[in-house]
Amino acid sequence: MAGALARVGGQIEETRERAIRLAEVRIDRGDFAGFEQLRSTHATGDDTDERWSMLLGTAQPAQGRLTTALESFRRVLVRVDPGADPDLIYAARWHAIQALVVLNRLDEAEDQRLLFDPAGRGRETAAPSTSSPHGSPLAAVSPAASVPRP
Repeated sequence: MAGALARVGGQIEETRERAIRLAEVRIDRGDFAGFEQLRSTHATGDDTDERWSMLLGTAQPAQGRLTTALESFRRVLVRVDPGADPDLIYAARWHAIQALVVLNRLDEAEDQRLLFDPAGRGRETAAPSTSSPHGSPLAAVSPAASVPRP
């Protein structure tokens, strides 16, 4: 009986992983209706699965829904447990910063950038200069700036 339950649990997880991969492909192809259909079928009802929230936040800017994308990324940051995948936290915070910049909410973006990197450096290496020609320390969130990965 325990073996059968383990097999069923493994099949469910495999199905969820396939659904996530298929959702990524649908977003990449611009099939947002297909993505939403997959999400409604496979994501939990209370949006606690951070991977689905990240995918939703990724799809929303392409649809012109920047504020709702920001909410999706913030939902990930609020709900994620301290032992979660650091790459997930990194990606959620980075995408939230980008959404804030595009929404011209630069003070909030700077606050998030400081949470992202309080010392003004990259995660393990020095980041590019954080001063822009306009005196704003937002150069680290510009698309041209390189972001060191762990």
